[in-house]
Amino acid sequence: MGICASNKVQAKVKSEFDLRVTKALKRFQQTSKDKPKSERVTSFNQTLLRSARINEALKAVHEVFEKFDADKSGSIEYEELGAALEVLGNKMTPDELAKVFHEADLYDNNKLSEKEFVVCLLLGYILDDLKLQSTTELPTTELPTATGNNTTSNITRKDTKAYFGHAKELQWAFNNITGCYLLFDVDASGDLSRDEVMRQLTNKTGVFADAAAANMLSEDRWKELDWDGDGEISFKEFIWAFQGWISSDTE
Repeated sequence: MGICASNKVQAKVKSEFDLRVTKALKRFQQTSKDKPKSERVTSFNQTLLRSARINEALKAVHEVFEKFDADKSGSIEYEELGAALEVLGNKMTPDELAKVFHEADLYDNNKLSEKEFVVCLLLGYILDDLKLQSTTELPTTELPTATGNNTTSNITRKDTKAYFGHAKELQWAFNNITGCYLLFDVDASGDLSRDEVMRQLTNKTGVFADAAAANMLSEDRWKELDWDGDGEISFKEFIWAFQGWISSDTE
């Protein structure tokens, strides 16, 4: 996959960040056989069967998000993101943090919704910029949040170590989401042609040979994926839409 829509002459030029994502996805694909069986995805039906557990794992993200959304605005700003990741035992360079924040900011409003926060974390994870577990004991002192009003969070590093104790489950969920994406993006290019995906859906080929995928992923649902309307579906767009799919089908 990763081919442009049929009315395009050539593939769009990828940014440095997009090239990093492509390289990371190829590495993930090549090493997938070394992952535990429960973290390997060979059919879309497996994803559906695991959807409840994926949702349960993402509750840890919800808890982190709520803790650092100090003003309860339903969003996290750039400075709050840096504080959130640091208190969780992760420290990206300013350049890494700025790039992953920008890429996850699908609404382009300089803040992250909860779904965008998941996109941010998974991008950081797949790029190996963000670690889900800390190998050292973290101090238990309270750390300030970057809310701009000099308030102090009541969250300690000890409390939030390894994502409230859910690091392994989050890693499991992120591996399953990425594995599901690679069922469609078989060459791990980091983007999909919507036209090609829809042809597969119509012809029931590729991943859509699985009746579970054919029944669930209607054309309307695929329209949700192409966030910027460019005829291609990026990995980050997939992560964003996947959260809605998996939540609605679990319910």
